[in-house]
Amino acid sequence: MKMTNAIRIVLIVTFSLLAFGCGEKLDLRRFPTTAVNDPVPVRYIPLPWGASPKNSFNRPTDIIAGWDGTFYFIEEGASRIVNLDASGQVIGVSRSIRKPMAIAQTRNMQLLVTAVDTFRFQGALTERAVILRLNLVDTTGGVPRRRNLSDVIPDTVYRHPITTAAQANANVRYTGIATFFDNSFIVSRIGAIRSENPAVASNAILFFPRGFDVNSPNPALQQPGAIPLRVNGNGYGFADSVSSLTTLAVPPQSPDVNRSFDFLFTTVVPTQPLKVHRIRFVQSSAGDVFAPDESLLNQNAAVGTRFISEPNRFSRPSDVSVSGNFIFVVDSEQNKFYQFTAQGVEGVPPPPNAPDRRNVIVSFSEFGINERNPDRLDNPRGVCYLRPYLYIADTNNGRILRMILTTDID
Repeated sequence: MKMTNAIRIVLIVTFSLLAFGCGEKLDLRRFPTTAVNDPVPVRYIPLPWGASPKNSFNRPTDIIAGWDGTFYFIEEGASRIVNLDASGQVIGVSRSIRKPMAIAQTRNMQLLVTAVDTFRFQGALTERAVILRLNLVDTTGGVPRRRNLSDVIPDTVYRHPITTAAQANANVRYTGIATFFDNSFIVSRIGAIRSENPAVASNAILFFPRGFDVNSPNPALQQPGAIPLRVNGNGYGFADSVSSLTTLAVPPQSPDVNRSFDFLFTTVVPTQPLKVHRIRFVQSSAGDVFAPDESLLNQNAAVGTRFISEPNRFSRPSDVSVSGNFIFVVDSEQNKFYQFTAQGVEGVPPPPNAPDRRNVIVSFSEFGINERNPDRLDNPRGVCYLRPYLYIADTNNGRILRMILTTDID
């Protein structure tokens, strides 16, 4: 597959440790500590949503920070998309969507959702994976206006092709979706047919070019291409059973949006010891290629004590996202949130007064003010970050958590 106008990718946005101020000082001794390398309290603590203190949803899963400054997540138990504003107020819900799995947003404010539809194949009603688009901008009269999510009728961008009984029985699903700076996007695909031939295999990562349209007069825009990664095996960069993926083009909207075709993905293959992978897109005179970025495999003990590349570090990573110089992962089986630098070092740089200059671990599985019975994550399946807050879709607890990283607050 050939890409033009490629752009280099480096995680360049600066992330700084955050202090949270309010009417009276917050005593961090009320919060149980997570593992840290020094006595200075550095950890995530939960903050209430001002507009929705109850914050009760029906199995929230994938969540994204939108380019419009609001948040979108899949409410799996209600088969719909929910839109929250920055205060936590529900400002819109979509019409019913059959088995939504992953969500993304283009920079021109179109939501992309992976889901399924049904059709009759050889006399039997069959499900197949689809990609839906929800256009949130109304240009009637030439004046762009925001549309309420509930008013948008989803249209189908792409349907998984099924022409044989084997394909119909492969249970293909699109598990992840993410957009690049130019509104092209990638989708992870899983299913029962295993082959190194991307034209046959269920497992693949598909690339949808900018302007993709199955009805386009341009044949190059009518079908997605398969990113040439191996899918069968346990090697680094093998795209087998991908559970989530992310590009480096993330909000906030600005001229400095990352203009790269690099991406990260997670796998849930039990025998795969490394489950978070980074793929780099390289342009050269010999051609344009995607290749595993092995920089994540380096372990610099002078900077940190734990690393993203430790074998069997994750059990079932359900979502990965990035922001600036950091990578965020939630593991639905371990019930845990992890934070790493772009170089794969776990944690964040320590405060200036910390005697240990290695990264401070801020990953967590539990939190709260009751040290004997702390609040715990239960099957977290979505994570995103929009400065200064971290957001986690805590699926079995039916909530979207809003967290903030604290330093030196007493």
